[in-house]
Amino acid sequence: VYRYFGLLNFMMDNPEKAKEYELLSIKHLKQGGHIESLSASYNNIADTYEHLKDTTNAIKYFKLSREITKKPEDRAVTELNLGALKYYTGDIKESEFYVKSALSNLKAPYHQSRIFMRSYNILAKIEIQRNNLNEALLLLHKADSIHKKSPNTEYALKVETSKEVVYTKMGKQALANASLKRQLALQKKLMNTQANKLKINHKLQQESIERKKDLQFKNELNKNQEDTLFKTRVFTIIVFI
Repeated sequence: VYRYFGLLNFMMDNPEKAKEYELLSIKHLKQGGHIESLSASYNNIADTYEHLKDTTNAIKYFKLSREITKKPEDRAVTELNLGALKYYTGDIKESEFYVKSALSNLKAPYHQSRIFMRSYNILAKIEIQRNNLNEALLLLHKADSIHKKSPNTEYALKVETSKEVVYTKMGKQALANASLKRQLALQKKLMNTQANKLKINHKLQQESIERKKDLQFKNELNKNQEDTLFKTRVFTIIVFI
């Protein structure tokens, strides 16, 4: 229950409340020894800390999740999150280690397009920093080939942004401009998708409010029933005496 409310608050952009529920979920799951659910809760709270720009705690909980995760696919997602955070904190070697480990834990890339595209993009950005532009472009083309078979607009946009950087560094301005045009088209498509997500989030928020009202009504009803029962019992005892 705590994990559900944590996710709900995270989706409704209420990270502080989400963190509160997620910590309760972790405490509860530790006591019950539910390893798989605990691993998922570690991931959830790590996502929340990342959203709050607290990379230290985000990395801490992603590592805790990685230690106990058994499913290769779940482990890969956690390692990829670690790889991304390590990249943005400037730890390139650690980033590369985690991302490559994530790829080794995955199969069937066209069923995991988001994960593979994100992995290749991070590795490409590492190669850009090393000025290995041809290697970076090769990785970005791998991400493109996955997008063609299993489209993912969000990561296609990130890949195109990286390609523009590579082409600019190579001095291929015409290709860089073409990449920029593709970015604009993808941004427009993504904005439409995000508008739909906002509608869904609003609906979830309304449903949550209705659930709380319903729960409050049931609690009040139960309390009234208990009060009535108590009064009946007292009256019965008095009459009997």
